[in-house]
Amino acid sequence: MKKILLFIIILVPFVLLSSFSFAQDYDVYWEMTEIVYMNVTSGKETLKSDLIEKGLYLALNDYTSVGYLTVGDVKYTASVSFINEHAFLVIGNEVFPYYINSEGKLSLEINNDLTINFRKINKEPAAFSEAIPIENIIEKEEKEKSLENMIAEAEAAALAAIKPASVYDMHVSFSSEETKKMSLFMNYGRYYVSNNTMIGMAYDKSGFLPNLVKCEVIKDGDTLKQDVFTVLDRHVNANFLTAFDNQLYYIRVDRDSGMSSIARANLKAEEIKQVGSEMHEMAYLQIHDGRLWYTGDGHRLYSCLLNGKDNRVELDKTVYEPYFIAEDWLIYQDDEDGEALHIRCIKDGTDLKITAERSFNPVVDGTVLYFTSIPDNGGKAYLSRIDLSKPFKEGDMCFEIEKSDLAMSIPFYIADSTIYGDNNSLVSVEDWKKLTNSAWLAVEQRVFLVSERYNIYGEMYSEHATVTNLYLYDRISGEKSVFRHVY
Repeated sequence: MKKILLFIIILVPFVLLSSFSFAQDYDVYWEMTEIVYMNVTSGKETLKSDLIEKGLYLALNDYTSVGYLTVGDVKYTASVSFINEHAFLVIGNEVFPYYINSEGKLSLEINNDLTINFRKINKEPAAFSEAIPIENIIEKEEKEKSLENMIAEAEAAALAAIKPASVYDMHVSFSSEETKKMSLFMNYGRYYVSNNTMIGMAYDKSGFLPNLVKCEVIKDGDTLKQDVFTVLDRHVNANFLTAFDNQLYYIRVDRDSGMSSIARANLKAEEIKQVGSEMHEMAYLQIHDGRLWYTGDGHRLYSCLLNGKDNRVELDKTVYEPYFIAEDWLIYQDDEDGEALHIRCIKDGTDLKITAERSFNPVVDGTVLYFTSIPDNGGKAYLSRIDLSKPFKEGDMCFEIEKSDLAMSIPFYIADSTIYGDNNSLVSVEDWKKLTNSAWLAVEQRVFLVSERYNIYGEMYSEHATVTNLYLYDRISGEKSVFRHVY
């Protein structure tokens, strides 16, 4: 019996949603008096319901067959339909038979076992003037829901701008190999080393035209040196070499046309193929989540599939040095925000500004982000760092920045807990504040790669910071050999 009562209470308010034209004056008003339930064992049984206390009223116009039904303070449109001389009350999508007996009572059949009885009243009940049409309530609820959604979206956007990264589960912890890869990337990724095989930049005899070459690094006694070179791609600048699934992807800049493209070299067959279309100013190639990420055409951030298809703009503004430091988190230099560093969640668009000054060359070691910063008024560069595992909330600056007071050049390289600066300077990461060099005056040497046993470094033509000689340096023997002059 309780289930039947619940059915009645729930049914009436939620099935009555249709809208009709209606007359303003009604011939007859009806007031609910009882709910009758047909019990198969005891016969009819009169039930009491809170609908009686709320007031269930019906008003019909004999001429238009249109009226209202009210439940409490909610008014539903109702109409009368006649089928085979039988009368039906239509409320929303529901159709209920009704009849008027000899005593002048109206009975509305909800189903075979349940009937609502009404008695005729001579004047309009106060409930009719006080009730609100269901259409108005629905419209109001929709507007309120829309407003709630707008407020929720605005609050989410505001919170996303100031919440520390830990709220979004940005967990950064680089291994030594990951740190080396990021260091190599920030130094244009010109070399790839696997065991004793090395692929990377070298020059022809003129010393000016670059090539992508492959060679083996062999021992000559106790000293390492390069074996015979194989030229893979001639007279191109090949940057951001990235290995994936026996393929080597890189940004290929044609020295004749100046146009850029992504190229793919088969490491076994040494075949070169272009991936996707040419662009201007392509750079910063990284493979992440099965896609190629890179910048091009105004230094906007793009991504595409490994075959070059499904090319799309990921960040429509000028960015430099973009690099994924966590599953969905990208660090980049925002050129439009004064060259400050930002971290961005690609998944939900959360974007956090993490430095105030011009910042360059971000490299993560463990949980610590190192970078060089230059004050807005110019001057020398300084090494700075942020512990990404310790965010705090202060406007849009979510991390504490530590800063050295010793001048140095912008590029640096971290490998095996050692920070390499220009001009043959280096310190352990524990002594990071002690790294300094005179490279801000004149660049003489720059490290391009640090592998397990050897480094590749270049002697620089200081005025233009261009390479004049490349060397393979054996860290064990301390000897070096020239790495250039390839036909």
